[in-house]
Amino acid sequence: MPKAKNARHLKQKVQPKKPESRLATFDPFKWWKDRKAIFMPGFLLIITFIVMSPSLKGKFLNWDDDVNITKNENVKQLSGENIKNIFTQPVIGNYNPLTILTFAFEYRFFGENPFYYHLNNLILHLINAFFVFWLMMLLRLRREWALFAALMFAIHPMRVESVAWITERKDVLYAMFYLASVISYFYHLKLKKKRFLVFTILFFLLSLLSKIQAVTLPLTLLLVDYFLCRPLKIRLILEKIPYFILSLVVGLVGIYFLGQQKSLDTIDYTIIERLFMGSYALCMYLVKSVVPFTLSAIYPFPEPGNFGIVYYVAPIILICLAILVYFAARRGKNVLFGTLFFLVNIVFMLQVVSAGQGFLADRFSYIPYIGLVYIYAYGATWLTEKRKKMLPLIACLAIVIVGYYAVSSWKRTKIWKDTITLMDDVIEKYPASVAYLNRGYEYRLKKDFEKAIADYSKAISLKPDFAKAYHNRGSAYFYTNRDSLAILDFNKAISFDPTYAETWGNRGSAKARSGHYEAALEDYNKAVQLDPDFPDNYSNRGLTYEMLGNYEAAIADYYQYLKIKPDDAKAYNIIGIDKQKLKKYQESLEDFDKAISMDPQGYYYLSRSYSWNALGEKSKALSDVQAAIKSGIEVDQAYLKMLQQ
Repeated sequence: MPKAKNARHLKQKVQPKKPESRLATFDPFKWWKDRKAIFMPGFLLIITFIVMSPSLKGKFLNWDDDVNITKNENVKQLSGENIKNIFTQPVIGNYNPLTILTFAFEYRFFGENPFYYHLNNLILHLINAFFVFWLMMLLRLRREWALFAALMFAIHPMRVESVAWITERKDVLYAMFYLASVISYFYHLKLKKKRFLVFTILFFLLSLLSKIQAVTLPLTLLLVDYFLCRPLKIRLILEKIPYFILSLVVGLVGIYFLGQQKSLDTIDYTIIERLFMGSYALCMYLVKSVVPFTLSAIYPFPEPGNFGIVYYVAPIILICLAILVYFAARRGKNVLFGTLFFLVNIVFMLQVVSAGQGFLADRFSYIPYIGLVYIYAYGATWLTEKRKKMLPLIACLAIVIVGYYAVSSWKRTKIWKDTITLMDDVIEKYPASVAYLNRGYEYRLKKDFEKAIADYSKAISLKPDFAKAYHNRGSAYFYTNRDSLAILDFNKAISFDPTYAETWGNRGSAKARSGHYEAALEDYNKAVQLDPDFPDNYSNRGLTYEMLGNYEAAIADYYQYLKIKPDDAKAYNIIGIDKQKLKKYQESLEDFDKAISMDPQGYYYLSRSYSWNALGEKSKALSDVQAAIKSGIEVDQAYLKMLQQ
């Protein structure tokens, strides 16, 4: 009997225990108490700052930086009306109002000094590097491998585009709020305090307003539930309904604005071709996460119906990788968690449903790569724990990888110095038509028109229906007084894209300068119809009306111009001169007064003097002439003597 009792006791003793939930054993404050771990973020931030510091010498690029900042009227003046516009209007189809608002604040304090814009991008990236380290510790990596993962993320050459390109403020900004939301969610689950739930939702909303790519966060939160072994119940989905609603609303708004900008379905691919493209892009992201080769600011689309063999092999590679992940998942959640984190955050950027402005871009991998670096760091942890003799070898390999990434990123950051250095790099790797277009535009701004024309011509040879290239080459011809060639190029541009208002306006200017005023008016009318908010269309049409002697119409156009650009004193002076030609001298005084109050130039005083003289107010006319002379304006001596008599 005692023997049987002991046997029964032993049997009960060896019965397996029910595994505890990771959430039950999770300590979100553990790493803060680790003295060695607490100093690691400092090392991480110093290395990251050094590697990415060449970006601080960069300039504004004539590749979206101009549209988002230097030419964005809503950014140039921080007013209530402009803030409203920032939150209600997209910029080239992108709805990222919080990002644009940060540009507006920077413009308010720093103007067009690119250093501060680059510095803020870098600071945001440093914050994200710290957040990634924090997240890796929450994901239960050892401190050394959490540091390795954060370093891989922070100094990976694929990060350069998001840090060194001012326009990609939206990447580093949305990522900061995105990671803050995920980290807050960890603390909400463990501590059950409402403030962390509020922080999670608030940071998510801010992330959405920074970049539409944040719509994937609800899926990431479900992955956190999976990682912490929360019971798989319908409750998990119901908890995320507010997040999914926010994602849906912002996602639909973003799609609407992209559609308005005609950024969707720009290339005609079959659904099968798009699947192959998506598979290829996914493979490239995976490969470049380990070996970042042939990086480029622009990856051209493959020609429809003419894909290379690598596109057709890509799905097979992905299936093989999926099998490996399946077997790894049978041993634990970590690899599957990292894989799904990568997939849910990259899937919407693969352009399978629609082919927009790019199906592959370094910047798209900013958040998704966090899942991959977690897998790599976890793999290193697993190997060193299973085979401790491999620790020196793996540690050396990790150091080599970090060193290689650091050197590569340092070099690549310098490529982003300005538009020409960047597009030179693109053209060297992928001679895409848009790269020649961007470089040509930069040459045009530098008034190197022959190089600009050569680049536009190359862009046209690569893409014969490239309306923008014809438009830009026509503008270069116009600036070099080759109006007939300019008109021919504007004709071509309009034939390929008749919706671009600036082309109609520029062709009108070329016709007007050639003396074809009536034809020019037709083009200006079309330009105004297409874009009633572009001020130059009104001023140019007003000038043409002046050439035809129709001063009433000219005055109406200049007033319309001033509704859009109310601070242009020169326009008020022109209106006053036109009223003088209509003998409306008394009315003209109001316009001259306005011009002088805004900008007391001597030329404006001289203009007003003529109206005073016509009204018989010679003393006032003489006073204005003397003010003009004092400011350095040459005055007709006969007119001066007449006033002095």
